[in-house]
Amino acid sequence: MRHNLEAEIRFLLNRLDRVASSNEWDDDLNPTQVTILQYLARANRLSRSPSVIADYMGTTRGTISQSLKSLAGKGLVSKVSLSTDQRTTSFELTEKGSRAAGEYQGFQAALSAIPQERKEEFLTTLREIAGHVFRENKTKLFGICKDCTYLEIRNQKHYCSLMNWDLLPESTEKICHKHTDRPAVSDEGQ
Repeated sequence: MRHNLEAEIRFLLNRLDRVASSNEWDDDLNPTQVTILQYLARANRLSRSPSVIADYMGTTRGTISQSLKSLAGKGLVSKVSLSTDQRTTSFELTEKGSRAAGEYQGFQAALSAIPQERKEEFLTTLREIAGHVFRENKTKLFGICKDCTYLEIRNQKHYCSLMNWDLLPESTEKICHKHTDRPAVSDEGQ
């Protein structure tokens, strides 16, 4: 009987996620709260509203709102208003929240033991799978600013042409919900 590789990969990825999540559960934080902290640590200022966090995590806004309320009560996040729209609520990690986000490593030790070129290949494969799943489910991909079609260099500074914002260099490494992949460059014209 031929082994179903796709089923085995799916099963193993699900199990790894469950095991890593169960290890993140402690008396103070549940896996959803840990994921929110880790997301906020990687998200740009535009991508930290409850609705965007819910979209990223594929859960309800109510779940995220309750989790953010709990995290704020624990002193791990603080609510801020964006200067562009005072009605829009956004959240930032506090210093305590930043420390907490870094404490949960999941299967970091196992990944550290894998050679760099295999990790790069694995990441490429996971991105392909994620892209397919997200397109199939009509879910936003999200992405890193430095890989976005809207990132420009103007006067030797990073600039988001979609939002008309100057960006700090470290912001280009952040997750953005407005991200749009750059078009693939074709070798045919060369």
